[in-house]
Amino acid sequence: MLEAVRRESERFALKGDVFYFYAPEGFHKTKMGGKLEKALGVGKTGTGRTLGTLMKVMEIVRAKELCSQGLKNREIADTLGIPLATVKRYLAE
Repeated sequence: MLEAVRRESERFALKGDVFYFYAPEGFHKTKMGGKLEKALGVGKTGTGRTLGTLMKVMEIVRAKELCSQGLKNREIADTLGIPLATVKRYLAE
């Protein structure tokens, strides 16, 4: 079902209970979007995140880990290569 509507540039894989989908032209342009839940049998319980969002979450987690290890905000910023203001915002959340 999904293969029939997949664009040539799109890739997908189901690994356990996680569905990976790569849409280089953007999810809003894919024809698979409206068919995913039905094809996977998940009803309306599916959720998606972009790679950029996942990378940002990982950065936040890493900043909090470094803070818990006793590093100061400037050291965290230098270690992660991000602005000090970003570290302060992450740790305030």
